[in-house]
Amino acid sequence: MAWMMRIYITTTASIEHQALEKSILYPPMKTILLLPCFLALSAAVPVNESTQKRDPGWEAPFKAVTMRVMKKNPSREEYLQASQSRFWVGGEPSTSCPDNNCSEIKETVLNGGKMDSLSVGVDGGQRIYLDADGALRYTSPSDPAMPPGSYMANLNYAYDWVFVPNQPGTWWWACPNTRLRKDYYQLFAPFSNITVPGIEDPSKSCYRADVAGFEYTGPLPATYVYN
Repeated sequence: MAWMMRIYITTTASIEHQALEKSILYPPMKTILLLPCFLALSAAVPVNESTQKRDPGWEAPFKAVTMRVMKKNPSREEYLQASQSRFWVGGEPSTSCPDNNCSEIKETVLNGGKMDSLSVGVDGGQRIYLDADGALRYTSPSDPAMPPGSYMANLNYAYDWVFVPNQPGTWWWACPNTRLRKDYYQLFAPFSNITVPGIEDPSKSCYRADVAGFEYTGPLPATYVYN
């Protein structure tokens, strides 16, 4: 049976005089999950790089990280997977290996610490960013430049949760994008002005997704390249 515990903490670092609410929302797992709810961080939710600076010290304390979307109804978790330069809830990642000389992997793995790139062996790596529509994406080795209007995601990691800095919560949007991938939901930042193909009102067609980060202990780099 799920149970809830609330703890209030006052921070004195980059976010002063704020209440940080942590709630245990899921049954015991390998890692205890605590949901921090940040109150009144900002009245507006602008989409630009200057407001997306990572909070000091909020980096993943692992060499490599996998991300999972935690669901309450029903209570379960699904891996966040890389495919078509985007991140999707569930399924399997799309990867490639030269000469099939790589071990098969069923997870999408990020480099730990700043979580600003995927764990790959390809030259140049693959950076993680937010595009102009608010979608969480990653670069292609064949075209390492980010599209116009994009910027580094600067993901935060705190109390097991992975989220966009300077937002009024730790959640994301998970939205259907049938034009690219049928039966899967794509991950978007919690901005008020995201653009999703075929969707006029994300609050009606999408759901709020809580994303947790878990330590990955397999071989590194995890794969050669994510497609």
